[in-house]
Amino acid sequence: ALEHLVMRCLEKKPADRWQSADELLAQLEAVATPSGGRTPTTTRPVPTTRVGKRKRSVPATVVTLAAVASLVLLGGLWLVPKIFGPGSTVAEADFELPRLVVLPFENLGAPEDDYFADGITDEIMSRIGRISGLEVIARSSAMQYKGTEKTASQIAAELDVDYLLEGTVRWSKPAGAASLVRVSPQLIRGTDETQVWAEPFQAELTDVFGLQADVAEMVANALGVSIGSGEAEEIRDRPTENMEAYEHYLHGNSVFYESYGLRDGLADAIEQYEMAVQLDPGFALAYAKLSLAGGARDGSRAERLAKRREFAEEALRLDSELPEGQAALGVYYHDCCRDFANAREHFETALAKRPNDPFLIYLSAGPYRGGGDLERAAALFARASDLDPLRWQMAFRARDSYELLREFDQASFYHERYAATRSVLMRMSPRLITGYYMIKTRIMLKRDGDMDAARESLQEALEQAQEPSNPSYWDLVTRWQKPHGRILCVHEIDACRQGLRNITLVERQLGNVDYYMTMADLYYWVGEHDLSRTYYDSAATAAALERDGALLVERPVAEWVVQNVTHRYAGYASRISAALGDTSAALRYLEQKEDARRTLVDRYLATTFEADAPAAESYLLVGEIDAALEQLEFWLSRPSYLTVPLLRVDPIWDPIRDDPRFQALLERYGN
Repeated sequence: ALEHLVMRCLEKKPADRWQSADELLAQLEAVATPSGGRTPTTTRPVPTTRVGKRKRSVPATVVTLAAVASLVLLGGLWLVPKIFGPGSTVAEADFELPRLVVLPFENLGAPEDDYFADGITDEIMSRIGRISGLEVIARSSAMQYKGTEKTASQIAAELDVDYLLEGTVRWSKPAGAASLVRVSPQLIRGTDETQVWAEPFQAELTDVFGLQADVAEMVANALGVSIGSGEAEEIRDRPTENMEAYEHYLHGNSVFYESYGLRDGLADAIEQYEMAVQLDPGFALAYAKLSLAGGARDGSRAERLAKRREFAEEALRLDSELPEGQAALGVYYHDCCRDFANAREHFETALAKRPNDPFLIYLSAGPYRGGGDLERAAALFARASDLDPLRWQMAFRARDSYELLREFDQASFYHERYAATRSVLMRMSPRLITGYYMIKTRIMLKRDGDMDAARESLQEALEQAQEPSNPSYWDLVTRWQKPHGRILCVHEIDACRQGLRNITLVERQLGNVDYYMTMADLYYWVGEHDLSRTYYDSAATAAALERDGALLVERPVAEWVVQNVTHRYAGYASRISAALGDTSAALRYLEQKEDARRTLVDRYLATTFEADAPAAESYLLVGEIDAALEQLEFWLSRPSYLTVPLLRVDPIWDPIRDDPRFQALLERYGN
């Protein structure tokens, strides 16, 4: 155990080391306490990559207790900043802890009690998840196995877990007597399906929290994992004394995690949480969930945001250390005004107590992404996805972040995971299939610039999708952001020209600025300049309508929304003006765009908008070569969708391809 502890301190990558002094201290205390039991993490190494299965190896050296004492006592002060690093969070670390999935407990009672069995499962899972020495797969992934016929070893392999906790729940409600809850859990080792531990528990409904805590503690004991004193208090927490309020809370939870991010789906959850807090005005956790669910079922955006803040602050007034309350206030600051600093502070407070909670980790990535720290955001999204591998949103965000970071192996890995989580829907939706292949092809082009592979990938998309509304390969190309479609089109000009003429404007494309701009660009490259101008005119109208619509949706409009809309519109207008030969207008809009970009609060949107209408292209089209090169260097030097392989094959750069400065950029950023 000491060997493992020190070797982890000496890991090369900061994210692979202990992430806080408290975490290291807890591990030292566990080792030093005779009753602390074994630490099953000692044989599991730090993963060297996030892509694929966790790697395992045996540490190379044995570190003596004297060496540990020297390291901690003599070198501790020097090592702390080097080991932990500035601004590190627990959530980023690559842990080697035992991984556990809590499968949905089977309901042995009446069918209408299904929600109760699911709720008991969730609460046991939540309490086990508060133990820092364990990794627990998230509810949304675990629930995919409800009623499954798969074996324990199959599930363990699919989720990459070491242990599975399964069981049954029976809720009896005899007339005139106290309701009884009986839970019979069993812990299974995934590799050989051996039962590690099993024990029935029974309690009156009023003591259901004690029952949940007992199960969590017994699981930890069975795995030899120590529970810190603070964790023990959290595991034993009683969120409410009102069992009717608790039932409504469980009803709300049964909807919340499945519908998070879908306003209509969350209305039922909000209603249940509202009833819970009406029955128990001191129910802090229900207030926090009410805030996270959106605050209110109806009303304007401003009114709903006000409710979210009110409920989050009430949760923290009742329990200032409640992680869900801290997270709720963090979400509010993120959503209301892109106050990333305040949002990060609240999420860090939440994660200090719940470092392995995938939902909190996922939420916490947003302020880092918006604040421009895409590396931290990618690590958090990936960590959340690793703990919740069957929830597509987390894999999708991880892929997007790694794509911007030009870490294409990781991007491909999480894109494949995203596809696996959506496989059932993809079989029913050709558009999801083509969307998957388009992103896959885009990653290939960015990484390698291989046009043959890109064409093959899109052809495979058509074969797999069999989408009646998309009879043409070129229809897929027109859905893309530039320059990917342009790169393919110029190498098959005749086929591209014919393909464009066969495309009809369908309802999904009406008013879509990117569609009009892509069509305009492709028609230009196949020599249909009149049609190109027509589509650019349509793009200009669509961009103005998009801008006006965004600013009229609701009053008052948040300042960060105005910034984003202004930046986006100036980008479109500058690119359209440049393409139409209006140099003065293009330069005017480019100046507005750059001014807006420098003041944008949301740095992620500043980055992603650049793919819609790159300033470098506009400068090139109006003959401002120096400015175009400056823009290229700016976006190559930081996370963006621009890559050297794309520049090498994109025909728009042919006028300056032999320019020594352009060649120098390719050389400088080519590795």
